[in-house]
Amino acid sequence: MSEQEAKKIILKWLKESSEFLTPIRLFFDLENRNSEAPRQVVEAYLAIENRKVEYELLAEFASWGLEEVVE
Repeated sequence: MSEQEAKKIILKWLKESSEFLTPIRLFFDLENRNSEAPRQVVEAYLAIENRKVEYELLAEFASWGLEEVVE
């Protein structure tokens, strides 16, 4: 899986899960060995090795979240 594909999978999960957990908790869960995230999401998260892609993911999620909070 490419890092861009992985980013899409993770971003979709983050958006769906943001109703239940805070943004920080969502990322903490992905880092946790006993993550409650679906296996595909955890594998996608582990597939991202490039820091730039990580920052892109954070930026896209933050941008989406700011729009959602405003509404």
